[in-house]
Amino acid sequence: MSLSKILGIKKENEITYKLLNEFISNFNKNNLIHIYGGEESGKTTFALKLTELNPDKVFIYIDTYYSVTNINNENVILLRNNNINVIYDFLNKIDKNMCDCVILDAYSNLLNEEDKWNDKTYITMEDNLKKIYSLCVKKNCTLILLNTLNGKNKPFNKNNYLIANTYAEFLLSEYNHINNSILITPIKAINTKSKRIYF
Repeated sequence: MSLSKILGIKKENEITYKLLNEFISNFNKNNLIHIYGGEESGKTTFALKLTELNPDKVFIYIDTYYSVTNINNENVILLRNNNINVIYDFLNKIDKNMCDCVILDAYSNLLNEEDKWNDKTYITMEDNLKKIYSLCVKKNCTLILLNTLNGKNKPFNKNNYLIANTYAEFLLSEYNHINNSILITPIKAINTKSKRIYF
């Protein structure tokens, strides 16, 4: 065991987020976290609650579906756009270490301006993910990728790059609006048991 673990010293790049700390204690700030679920599974609600519960962190929230009208948290910068060039230019202009976490909501709607749905779309989306994640690593921030399910009830465009670079992966299901709870199943994380989180 390292001396830093014995003394409880965290590495400079280690970070913890409330809501995710049930499954991840500390992870490197440059990690990619993949969170997916079906329609109305609470992905956006979960992500917005994450920003609210972590006022000491700076978030960039990218809303590709233009569904988030406003965010009242002062620690969140909202970008409503699904064009990869606009998103890339925006992220490229921020200073290194300015942002703790980029939340991309959602990967399934990340396209180029000229994109049309065909066989090449999936390759283009993978390339777009590479660009964004590489930039997040360069800027020293976590990327939380929200994703939908495809017709086979699997994460949309779960390609080799996404699989290889994902540090933790979670399935969100059974979102209950009445008691504000979401069932979270860790697919790739330390804790492999499903838990219902209340917020």
